[in-house]
Amino acid sequence: CSGCKYSLTKYCWAIRFLKGFAFGANIFNLLAISLDRHEAFINPLRYTSKMTRKKLVFILAMVWGAPVLLAATRNFWQHSSSREMSLFIDKTYSIILTFIFVIIPFFLLLGINFRILIVIKKQVQRIHVANAVQNFPSNLSTKRSRAVNNVRKLKGTLACVVVVLIYVLCWLPRIFYNFCFLFRRKDLVSPLLIHLSLFFLFLQSSLNPFIYSFYRVEFR
Repeated sequence: CSGCKYSLTKYCWAIRFLKGFAFGANIFNLLAISLDRHEAFINPLRYTSKMTRKKLVFILAMVWGAPVLLAATRNFWQHSSSREMSLFIDKTYSIILTFIFVIIPFFLLLGINFRILIVIKKQVQRIHVANAVQNFPSNLSTKRSRAVNNVRKLKGTLACVVVVLIYVLCWLPRIFYNFCFLFRRKDLVSPLLIHLSLFFLFLQSSLNPFIYSFYRVEFR
């Protein structure tokens, strides 16, 4: 295709599509999980009524459908435009995707999960206070079962929060790399930065199963 910088294979457009799709789906899934946990903790009484089957299907369609459309759009000019025009459009489109896939989700995930952490801290304090209060023997079993359920919910949500925060930290080198290209400061980009940014991306994906195994017994 005319927009490929390397021309290693005539199917490079398909490889770029799969890379863009996997990248977008990963970020949109993290956003959906964070928003779901946010609603479950901030509005627990209204969560069941708000999260209907219809809304769930819509969210899943957006999470998996939007990356397909955004990744497939790149192929239109790569097969129909000249190399110079294709490279120019591709660079402009990459800047747009940087905002959609990287910068905006980065700050959204950061804000949502910090708010969740604040709520978790308050919930833990309430659990400690409830356990410290002396109750009648007949109510002890009920109180304990509620405390166990609350701890399980907190651990599940905390696992999601840790996954997202690790995602944010691991993406910092790549975000700096993207900013350098956005503001035409390629002089700040070194081979070490490129290798480190890619290494942390792979590290982020590799750590997720271990995090879930640590916090979730059923995942083990």
